[in-house]
Amino acid sequence: MKSNRPSHFSHIDYAWIQIENTNPISPGYSSTHHDSLLSFDRKAYRPALEKIENLVKGGKRVSSIIKQSCVHTIQKIAQQQKCTVGKWMLFLKPQDADEQWEKIARATAQGELGCSAKINPTKDRVQDVVCCIYTSNFADKADVQRVLFALENMGFGIKCGYKPDFYTYLDIYANNQWRLSPTLYSVKEARNWKCKEGSQQVLPFLPSTG
Repeated sequence: MKSNRPSHFSHIDYAWIQIENTNPISPGYSSTHHDSLLSFDRKAYRPALEKIENLVKGGKRVSSIIKQSCVHTIQKIAQQQKCTVGKWMLFLKPQDADEQWEKIARATAQGELGCSAKINPTKDRVQDVVCCIYTSNFADKADVQRVLFALENMGFGIKCGYKPDFYTYLDIYANNQWRLSPTLYSVKEARNWKCKEGSQQVLPFLPSTG
């Protein structure tokens, strides 16, 4: 932790500093989360997204029901591809990042958070940097909620919603062409889930329309 602080590295040379959960008996541990990008196949998502693209091109309204159906369809595809990693995100001031990253990194390595975490280097940075705290399965709502509560109990205010990695791979950001939310769950939504400790709440899937 002393030799790999965010302030020691430039974003010009390194994109991220990352740490792994090394506690195999912890609830957030996963030995397979690195396979997420390797199993991702963009082509499989095209039909669901193109339904919305065609509506937008035709000047038609994209209803919430259509959006919800699309989201559930692409979630199912992601699960079939075993592309299930997702993250909570923090935006940290560069001058505070060393201290805050140490808390997150130690908690991650000890198994108190999720499967891994990473942060942007902060040397010569003036803008906020991103810190991602990962869970191995976006459909495991109990684990997603557990990590959110753990971060809040550590004093971190989570404002940005939970984002699965396959959203990132598909370029589902703010103001995307499909008019989808850039995150899968809001903080408020995740706080209100009725999850039992140690349980795995799996997302229900809606049938695709048409």
